[in-house]
Parts: sequence; C-alpha cells; structure tokens
Amino acid sequence: MQATRNLGVALLALAVTACVAIETQPPRDGNECLLARVGGVVAADPEVGVGLRDGDGVIHRTLWPFGFTAYRDLGGVRIVDDKGRIVAGEGDEIATAGFTDEDGVKHPCGPIEIGNRAGT
Repeated sequence: MQATRNLGVALLALAVTACVAIETQPPRDGNECLLARVGGVVAADPEVGVGLRDGDGVIHRTLWPFGFTAYRDLGGVRIVDDKGRIVAGEGDEIATAGFTDEDGVKHPCGPIEIGNRAGT
C-alpha cells in the first residue's frame, strides 16, 4: 500500500511539473554587456517562448544566460540559473545587466533583480 501511495505522489509531481524550452546565449568570457540594462515582466508565449513583456504588453524574444533552464509548475513558469536556483517566475518584474539587439531580442546577462514579484 505504501509503495502505491509513493508512486501516486511521484506521478502527481510529474503531472504538475513540466520542462519548458528556453533559448540561451552562448557562453560569455567577458563583461561586454554590463554597461546596459534590460528588464520586463517574465512571460510565457507560444511564439517567443519565455520572454520579457514590456510596458506596452509586447513579449520580446529573450536569450537567457548560458546554462539557464525553465520549468512550469502550478504557479507558472520558473527560470532557473546555471547553479540550479530559481531566479524568477512568470509574472515577476525583473531587471538585469544586458542589452536589446537591433531585432528587439533581449539579452539578459547579469544577476537578475526582482522589482515586483508576481502575486504580491
């Protein structure tokens, strides 16, 4: 009976947590983007993936730092850094070192700072 209960809990955990594909940058070996800032609200979008929404509601394609991953749980999408720490979640307003390229793609590349956390 205990084994059945444990299996049920494990299957429930799998059902409510799913990997989310995000685009990442190649590894960086310098501080080339520390002079500018990017930010927005973390948002999942079927066309751009996990991006940053600006004040006009536009979700921008975002190339997250190398090694970052994302997953979806009951609370939405979570962004995980290269050390395995959750650094932001869907709906969080973030700011970080980085830049926006000529195509409007955002390239965050510094420690992520949370301005307003979703749900607070």
